[in-house]
Amino acid sequence: MKLTPSQLDAYDRQGWLLLPAALPGAAIDHLNAALPRLFDGAGPWRVLEVDGTTVRSVYGCHFVDDLFRNLTCHPALLAPAMQLLDADVYVYQLKVNAKRARTGDRWDWHQDLVYWLEEDGLPGDRILNVALFLDDATEENGAMQVIPGSHKLGVIESAPSAEEPAAPYRDSPKWIVDLIADIKYRVGEPTLSRLIAEHGVEPLAAPRGSVLLFHPNLVHASPPNLSARDRKLLIATYNDTRNLPRPAGEPRPEFLVSRDHRALRAVDDPRLGEAQRAG
Repeated sequence: MKLTPSQLDAYDRQGWLLLPAALPGAAIDHLNAALPRLFDGAGPWRVLEVDGTTVRSVYGCHFVDDLFRNLTCHPALLAPAMQLLDADVYVYQLKVNAKRARTGDRWDWHQDLVYWLEEDGLPGDRILNVALFLDDATEENGAMQVIPGSHKLGVIESAPSAEEPAAPYRDSPKWIVDLIADIKYRVGEPTLSRLIAEHGVEPLAAPRGSVLLFHPNLVHASPPNLSARDRKLLIATYNDTRNLPRPAGEPRPEFLVSRDHRALRAVDDPRLGEAQRAG
């Protein structure tokens, strides 16, 4: 899974790189079969949509299921992360965004790094998102949209939202506003309009089993899922083992910010199959 020079150049230029069909269909079947138990389990790591019943996201699957733990060490995810960061890495955070059929809500335009800097005291941007498509992603079912090249602008200044969370979340911990539709740090107008005019918007539609590498400063969003098909997306965030968070106050829960900083090494799990070549 060594990325080619042209792929490295594309990632540097765009802020993202898509590797189609990096994992076989059987591996995706195994992962999807394990999700209902995780979606049904109760706990703060399970975030619901504003309707109070539909699962929006589940965090920390790799803490409770060895299939997901082994997935984080699969060459299709781990090798490109180590190559792009040129470092040993650990899993900073892992989540599955459910984006359920007809009920999956939006993710507003945002960058990820600002959350980790402001909420977790992360020293720098030696961190990377690696997303695995658990379903086919299309424009109809809420595929991620990105603004190419926006990662080169650094962290875009954005004041934290002053809005009170919707009713279902008002008794939740304060970090819930990092995870719901009305997220805390949004790229506001007119900055967003200027970025779109200068860089355009690209929807990242891809078949299930594809892997998306994207920079933590890439401006991205996804619309609601109005289709009859789910669009589940797993995102493993890998951090350089030297880039450890230093929270100023009480740290966010471990399912949002891992305390296990040991460097990962490749693991062979026959349920996940062999990685396809990147080049």
